[in-house]
Amino acid sequence: MEASAVRFGVLDGTLVSDAILPLLDRGGRGEVHSVFASALNLEVGGHLITITARSLDPLPNGIRVGPDMDFRGAGLRPGLRVQVGAWRIVIPGARMWIDLDGATPWSPQIARAKRGIAGDTALERWLARAAGVRALAATRVGLRSDGRAGLGPLLSPAASIPLPSVAALAAPRLARLSAALRDGGEAAASAAAEQLVGLGPGLTPSGDDALVGVAAALAATAGPDTAATAFLRRAADGAAARTTAVAAMFLWHAAAGQFAGRLHALLAALLDPDLELLVPAIDRAIGWGATSGTDTLVGVLAGLDAVAGLVAGAVPTDAVPTDAVPTGYRAKSAA
Repeated sequence: MEASAVRFGVLDGTLVSDAILPLLDRGGRGEVHSVFASALNLEVGGHLITITARSLDPLPNGIRVGPDMDFRGAGLRPGLRVQVGAWRIVIPGARMWIDLDGATPWSPQIARAKRGIAGDTALERWLARAAGVRALAATRVGLRSDGRAGLGPLLSPAASIPLPSVAALAAPRLARLSAALRDGGEAAASAAAEQLVGLGPGLTPSGDDALVGVAAALAATAGPDTAATAFLRRAADGAAARTTAVAAMFLWHAAAGQFAGRLHALLAALLDPDLELLVPAIDRAIGWGATSGTDTLVGVLAGLDAVAGLVAGAVPTDAVPTDAVPTGYRAKSAA
């Protein structure tokens, strides 16, 4: 049967994030939150569960199902009742049943980078390659038709003046966050992070995507339970009132050190002694959404620069300018 012909009946879960196992065990009732071609968001017990096609990277709150299908053609719509229990998800209004008995658990917890064979640390490797990687990332993003959207221009700010409005507004805030992380200023980092929450348009605003990227860099180098990540836990706590439900969900998981599979691959490639997988990992990362992948990459690079500067005692050159902020542009509100 062709994937496009799948409409009603049973979908087999193939992969499920460890982070949502307690919710699946507990069960509950909810409703369909939003429907997209390759993803279906369900709100259950105040949490979002995302059902995706098996061709997509795993998500920290996600379940992958097969075969691939277009959820928009499956009789789904926001508000439909959802029942979760006994490792099954049932949407009666769409006559859809998702069976998770055979799904393989997957950990969204990002692995901390290890020392190389020569004994060098991940941050030492990053300090040696940061400028080259940033130039490579700017080139790969520039090849995309939407390369100047979102935070993409911050990868090469000297060539992007004047900055587009979202990038110009995010630039000083991201710079303040990076400086606070380098200086170990938890309160200052938290304040800077809160200024990025909800910044920009879209399902996941640019500021939120960048914060997820910063957190991924911290988790891959310092670990998710260090004081360095406390800033995001506080920002995530108040995110629900300031950004979209989907973005708030990603921030909440990022604060717990849980990230999408594409970020696992990106951090592994950025910090591994072998650079062979770097270009594919960057392309895979920036291919997510319209600008979300690029915005997250900007955050990852800023986070690595900040942590490397803090550990090495050398402050890298700021990746973003601190002036030229336009007036009349406000952070996106979920209201």
